[in-house]
Amino acid sequence: MSTWECEENATQPGAIGFQHHAFEFSEFFKEQYYPWFARYLVMKRASIEPNFHDLYLKFLDKVNSKPLNKEIVQGSAKGSELIKSSSEERSLLKNLGSWLGKITIGRNQVLRAREIDPKTLIIEVFFCSRASFEAVISLYK
Repeated sequence: MSTWECEENATQPGAIGFQHHAFEFSEFFKEQYYPWFARYLVMKRASIEPNFHDLYLKFLDKVNSKPLNKEIVQGSAKGSELIKSSSEERSLLKNLGSWLGKITIGRNQVLRAREIDPKTLIIEVFFCSRASFEAVISLYK
């Protein structure tokens, strides 16, 4: 198999290369680095690249790690708190809301109020920063 074929297979979600990368990740990536990876995936990838959400979900399904999934849900909730003050906040929060829905409700998992409390978040933004109010509402659309 040529190098080009290997690279092509590595980028296709159902290909052998994709499964191999997920196996390598779960084999060599230690649990102590899960918080870093969760922050990276949420803040640098999922919040900016909504077209790849399904690819990231398939990768996480292949890795099949409950501690990693827990870190990613927590990272997504914390990410929504941090992005409230960003200049591109509306699209980022909308992307994060979509991502959070896919990794929780889309997988039949519960999103607990201790992870993200929508009522408190909406009230806080409404009274503190009306400019951010629309952005936070877009998180829940």
